[in-house]
Amino acid sequence: MNTYKPKNETREQQTERAPKSGRRINLFGVFDPERYLKAQAVGKHLPFVLYCSVLTLLYIANAHMVEKRIRSINKLENELKDLRAEYISLKSDLMYLSKQSEVAKRVEVAGLKELQSAPKKIYID
Repeated sequence: MNTYKPKNETREQQTERAPKSGRRINLFGVFDPERYLKAQAVGKHLPFVLYCSVLTLLYIANAHMVEKRIRSINKLENELKDLRAEYISLKSDLMYLSKQSEVAKRVEVAGLKELQSAPKKIYID
């Protein structure tokens, strides 16, 4: 609440309006540090602080595990791309080398020649 304060108010009148409690007025008005720093209050809030600490540690550990797993997945994806490229390259080389003309060139060195006529069947009685 906002009240009108006359300018000619004396020092005694100002002290009468000041809060009479022994507590200090702080910036927040609600948070009293002395109340929260007493041994009983600390002991009372210790389980919650430990719970929050454990949750924080789990959150950090989970973030590290996720980052490690993402790096591993990226590494495996790159390796898969390399292997796929190598597979396609080897497959195309094999297709080229298994063509009839290429096979004929390679066996010509061993003395084998391609048949110029159709093969004949042999019948055994």
